[in-house]
Amino acid sequence: MEILPSACLKYETPFSVDKSDLNAYGDGVMTISERREQIKKFIDFLGPLVWRLYIFSIFVGLAWFFVELGFVYVLQIFLRGIGLIEGSQTFI
Repeated sequence: MEILPSACLKYETPFSVDKSDLNAYGDGVMTISERREQIKKFIDFLGPLVWRLYIFSIFVGLAWFFVELGFVYVLQIFLRGIGLIEGSQTFI
């Protein structure tokens, strides 16, 4: 009784590694061109729309982080300015 069809066992992901991928030292460290090829395979695996959305979400996340960080500092400056908190209780 076969649990998985043989086609499923032969499927390779973009990150599949076999013994032929090892370098002369046998440690599997990739060169820059090999890393670029791996990234290109990953982009092809995801597709152009998913890749663009992935990159866009990274930029939105970073922007949101800096907005929140700015809000915290502005709030601390305001509360310190009106005398509700002391300077030792703030990050600034």
